[in-house]
Amino acid sequence: MTANHAADESTSEAIRGVMAALGDYRMPALLLLSGILLPRSLTKPTGVFISGKLRLIAWPCLVWSAVMLGIFGPELGLTWRWWLLAEPSHVWYLNALLMYYLLGLLLRRVPPLVTALALLALSVPLAVFSYPGDVPGMVWHRPWYGFFFFLGAALQPHLNRVIGLRGWVIALATLASVPWVVHTVRVSETFNGGVVAALMSAVGLIVVVWLAPRVPRGRVARAFEWMGRNSIVIYLVHFPSMFAWHQIGFSADGVLNYLVMVALSLGAGVVAVRLRPWSWSLYEFPDLRARRRRRREAAAAAG
Repeated sequence: MTANHAADESTSEAIRGVMAALGDYRMPALLLLSGILLPRSLTKPTGVFISGKLRLIAWPCLVWSAVMLGIFGPELGLTWRWWLLAEPSHVWYLNALLMYYLLGLLLRRVPPLVTALALLALSVPLAVFSYPGDVPGMVWHRPWYGFFFFLGAALQPHLNRVIGLRGWVIALATLASVPWVVHTVRVSETFNGGVVAALMSAVGLIVVVWLAPRVPRGRVARAFEWMGRNSIVIYLVHFPSMFAWHQIGFSADGVLNYLVMVALSLGAGVVAVRLRPWSWSLYEFPDLRARRRRRREAAAAAG
């Protein structure tokens, strides 16, 4: 999804291969990082927890599902799947994230690793019995991606241990995950998921977690941190802008053209972040009192 939408038949074989390789890591990484935040979120009172997720996840999911009807066609707005699952739009990520947070609330007394493995096991029969008319992954990919969300929650208390792993352990993990990436590119140009893919992706993501604090502090690292803090805006804006660039004549055919389109779309996301003080209601429920309260709290913390 997301950038994969643009990696269609007009896109070069090299780009499709890269997208297939990243398919096992891109969205799992986002969900793992989101899951790391779950234990802290669960320390809040239940009412505060639920209202926060509705305001900051459900609201932009609803708003951008409506926006994306302009791309996928208004007739989709008449189907229950569009509003319940937000597919085939890239907004499915927020929809799924809301489900995982609420599931985490319901299962707060269950160890998150148990929940993660249960969801992974559940994805297998769902993948087998999904009917051919489904949007690819419609039925089974929610529990498959949920595995990474709850894996992140399970890792949260042990992050220091992961970061402190010996180099030879990380070397073995890298040797295990890299061949999987090569295999993914060779056998398929699409993302297929599965138990082996989930486990190999988890190994690769642990390597990334280990590497993250070892990246030299510089402009590149600070740029990625800035993007992380504003990820919801960049994520929601990047695909509509990619579609817009394509509509006005920018082609995704060829590696250079595709990279230019991606750069332009990320640039649109950066502009959207800059405009967020005036367009914030696109990304959170327009609760003026709550916004003023957060501004006061931020000002007090800064002072």
